[in-house]
Amino acid sequence: MLRIDYPYKRLYLIGARSSGKSTVGAMLAARLNWTFVETDVLAEENMGCPIFKVVEEQGWAAFRDAEVLALKQASGLEPAVISTGGGIVLRRENCELMNETGVIIYLCAGGDELARRLARDAGARPSLTGDLPAKEIVRVLKEREPIYRKLAHFIVDAHCSVEEVCDNILGIAARQWASGNCKTD
Repeated sequence: MLRIDYPYKRLYLIGARSSGKSTVGAMLAARLNWTFVETDVLAEENMGCPIFKVVEEQGWAAFRDAEVLALKQASGLEPAVISTGGGIVLRRENCELMNETGVIIYLCAGGDELARRLARDAGARPSLTGDLPAKEIVRVLKEREPIYRKLAHFIVDAHCSVEEVCDNILGIAARQWASGNCKTD
């Protein structure tokens, strides 16, 4: 088990759908012996039904409201690795809360890879735009990628294996914190 004394006891994973936030987050938490939390799961528990049902019946705004509450709950846990939904960055209050309470890691994957992963998981997630996965991911990345990049303390290539992504996160974080170069603003 890896033990590193990080100055923050929360690591937030951000990125597009299918970038690996849940899988990487679970492994990272296990390696650190920290709690693992998914904001989407918390939101579903709070709403009492799956995200797709809320989106179908009440629209995306209702889910985004539930997502704010879920993030507030998750940010109260420590130490924790917190996997966020891809659209969590669309609300300024979420961005501010993550930045104030932890380290934000952007799992970056290209549109082709994300579309391949989304197609593999077809039906498990509601469409954001009504388009096919390949077209949808291009639209979504165009809107969100600049936000992910601006918000992230670290950007990690998510094209590698889960183990490599975790190793990269731990290595980058350890080097940055040891040198005092971690972005905190």
